[in-house]
This record gives sequence, structure tokens and C-alpha cells, in this order.
Amino acid sequence: MKLFNRGTHRRIYFLSLFVTFVFASPVFADDMYDIFRNPPAEARPFFHWDWPVKVPGDEEIIRQLNVFKNSGFGGVEIAPAGITPATAKSLKFAADEAKKRELLVDLALPWPLTAPSLEPNEYAKTITLDKKYFNNLSAALAPSFGGNLGDSLHAISFNKSDLLNERFLAVFNDFCRGNGVLARFELPENSVFPDLPDANLPFDIALSKIVSNPREHNFIVSTTGHFAVQPLTTCRFSDDPCLPENQPYFFGIHDIAFVSGINQFICTRRNSGPGSYIDRNARLCAVFRNSRLNIRPTVEISPANPSLLFISYVSGNRDIFFFTNIDRSRPLSFNARFETGDKIPWLWNPLTGSRNLFHSGSSRNSLDIELDHLDSILLVFEPNLPDNPPALNIN
Repeated sequence: MKLFNRGTHRRIYFLSLFVTFVFASPVFADDMYDIFRNPPAEARPFFHWDWPVKVPGDEEIIRQLNVFKNSGFGGVEIAPAGITPATAKSLKFAADEAKKRELLVDLALPWPLTAPSLEPNEYAKTITLDKKYFNNLSAALAPSFGGNLGDSLHAISFNKSDLLNERFLAVFNDFCRGNGVLARFELPENSVFPDLPDANLPFDIALSKIVSNPREHNFIVSTTGHFAVQPLTTCRFSDDPCLPENQPYFFGIHDIAFVSGINQFICTRRNSGPGSYIDRNARLCAVFRNSRLNIRPTVEISPANPSLLFISYVSGNRDIFFFTNIDRSRPLSFNARFETGDKIPWLWNPLTGSRNLFHSGSSRNSLDIELDHLDSILLVFEPNLPDNPPALNIN
């Protein structure tokens, strides 16, 4: 998928070189655009890394971490088959090596909760033995990690959604916070509200996954996440975008996740696509994670089209809009009228990290846009440029 296609170029024009020169090609340097161009590790996709019963040796851990780093991932979610003192030692080694490479490390707790140190006759009582489980978990990890897991780990994940026992989940949440790590919990695919007692718990990270109806499920997850202290909403994906027949659908389904509020992805397959795609994903996540969700955006779309979806954020004095056409075969054209006053519309290109002025004609807040099938566009409305902005070249 191309962000800007030939159809889009019929409606979206860039200012001429002369006008760009008059605007003094350098534009205002700022933190938001810096993280858009160079997304930090926490905004990049993570890779779900399964560890079998026989954990990887030190050399293999280093080799794979180098692969993850060179592929553009921002971190790994390690999922060991069990947690023993020996596994904990390897986890600590992986966390230390990951930190050297500026990669974050999350820990996914094994299922069933038979480790560490629960006797076989206690497995069925796991829910009632929640505190014992986490006490044993701490005891297994402490010799290698010391007193605070958060010095080495970014988050701990629990994704077995059939354990909707509030007492267990609350203890899991307290365990994570007491050890200085974020708590991530996967909400179930059945998104009927009465079945989500955990939605009211203060988890740091709400976790979704791309399912048959991702828009509905992700809305539930992102609502939970965006009303939390840290607006972080994660989504798992496993599609293979490198197959030509999968690529348009792959991009489109991720853009649906974006418009439903997701701002972090975990990949469950090594073949996650070219580095340019990972960078695109990371740039969009970086913008959305560092903005505030605008739950009442004022924009008039004409003509209305059920295939056009969008989401809006606010960051300081910027208004941010992300539009996507979910139709798999037909382009669509529309006029969008925004209540953004005299702010200047910019096109931010997540594939390249560049931004260009959007030619808005006589009105800066009434834009004619055409999107190809499964295409998307990121619009950022900014105030007038200062008289003497710091130099920052537009690529």
C-alpha cells in the first residue's frame, strides 16, 4: 500500500518551490515532529519471543536481539514455558543485553499458572492461591533480578482472558506495581460489557488483538486504555505482509486498529514486513501515544461514506486527524471541514518521516481529499509559524 497514490495526488497538491522558499523552507523544530521522524523504542512494534522449556543460550539470545534491533523493533515480549531460577537468570541476561541495544523487554507469564513452585494438586486452585503464586514468582526472579524488576523489565503481561476473577487480577496488578513494572492484560474477544469486570481495574496497558471484528473489539480495549493514567493500548498481530496478496489487507487492518485507538503493536511472526513498514507503524504510534484523544472532534464530512473512518487527537496547540478508507476495491473522495480556525494543515508522511504543507486553496480548514482503497492520510493542523523559527529542513 502506498500512503499517497496517484488518485490522491489529483486532490492533494504541494506548494511550489517558490512558495516554499517564501515560507523559508526551515520550519519550527519541536519534540513531536522529532519523535515522528525518529520514533523511540517504546513506540516501535515489539516482537513476541517464545522461549521453549530449554531456553536459548547466551549466544543465541545475543544473535536474536541483534536481529530484532536491526529489523526495527523497539522491544521483545519474552514468553517462557515456565519460570525457574535458571530461566530467570537467562531473562536477566536478555534484559541486560537488550538494554545495551536500547530495546525494551516485557515478560509474558506462562499458562497454565503451574510455575513457579506450585504443586500439581494445587493447579486447580490457582485462582484462590493468587498471592502464593506471585510470592513464588518473586522468589524465583529475585536472585537474578534483585529487588526491583522494573530496573530490567518494561512490563509483565497476562493474557489468559478466561480468568476473569477480579481478585486474581487485582493481585496481579498490585504485584506489577510493587515491582516497578507496567501491568498488561489482554481483554477477551467477547466484548460484551457485562463480561468485562476487569475493564474497571487500573491496568497500565490494555491489550487487544486483531480478530475477525477488530474495530468493535479494539474500541472496547482502547476505551479502557485511553481513560487510564497512561493512554497505552496494545494490539497483537500475526499476518504476513510480505505476501503480495496479503499486503493491502495487512496495511488496511492495521489502520483500522489505529482509528479504533490502538497505539502499540506486538508482532507474533518474525516476518513482519520491510523496515519501512515497521517505521511507518512506529511513527504513527509515536504521534498518537504522545497526544490526547479528542473524543468530540468537530469535522463535517461531505459526502458521508461508511468506508471512511477517522480518529482525532490533540497535542498542545496541534489538531491531529488520521483518515483511512477501509473499502478494499474503490477509492473515495470527500470534503472535510474542520473547526481549526486559521491553523495551517500539514501532511505528515509516516513512510518517510517528512512533512509538507497541504495546499488548502482559499480556506485552510476546508480540504478536498481523495483516498485510494485501503489508503490513509495523517493531517496535522498547526498554528502560524513563528517569525524566526529554528532551522529544521523538510525532506
